[in-house]
Amino acid sequence: MIRDIEKIKSLGYRKFYLIDDNMMSNPAYMEELCRKIEPLKMKWSTQCTMDLARNKNLLDLAVRSGCEILSLGIESISQEGLDKLDKKWLRVTDHRKLISAFNDAGIMISAEMIIGTDSDTKESLKATYDFIAETKIPLVRVYILTPVPATPLYLDLKAAGRLIHENFEKYTAAECVHYPERISPEKLTEMYNWLNSRIFSLKGILSRTLFNKKLLRHPGNCLFALAVNLHYRSYVVRGETPLIV
Repeated sequence: MIRDIEKIKSLGYRKFYLIDDNMMSNPAYMEELCRKIEPLKMKWSTQCTMDLARNKNLLDLAVRSGCEILSLGIESISQEGLDKLDKKWLRVTDHRKLISAFNDAGIMISAEMIIGTDSDTKESLKATYDFIAETKIPLVRVYILTPVPATPLYLDLKAAGRLIHENFEKYTAAECVHYPERISPEKLTEMYNWLNSRIFSLKGILSRTLFNKKLLRHPGNCLFALAVNLHYRSYVVRGETPLIV
């Protein structure tokens, strides 16, 4: 990896993205990698779990090595929802504290969240927006829980007769294709569109970027977040799912 990063630097690039679903899956490896990246004086981003914020020494090392943006799976503000996603290591009671730790360290958060678990209701989805607005997550994308064919979730929902249809062209994570326990599919899709309309309203975007005091400490990241949010907004205005940038 260092060989490849050095090659990228020799080509004139000063930033790179590490494709890794969870850099924290092996903390010792991440520590060694950060120590070898640090002397290269480059900026980088990757995917990780919230657990990194529990390890202050490693978090600080990542920052010193040039890490500036982390893609995190916050997933849900419902513990029941997280448990049903087999993500019991995530504790909703820790979300705000861990987000604050990333902010204090100077790392910009790019977060993914899922709605449509069996714990979700109209009220929990409104609370999801309140959480995003309160924590001022600069980059955030929300997806409807979608059973990818052949996965355990898909097979379980199919066996229970809870798939609405199997028109896979509509399995886009922007339309509910299963029957949640506590909210109708139609209402869930409606709330998904409502969430996006609020998150990517001009007020919502400015609040999480230009009016985000912690993000303003890093003007480059702030402007990047603003541009990405406006890009996402262009999709929402057209009634499309925001694409990952």
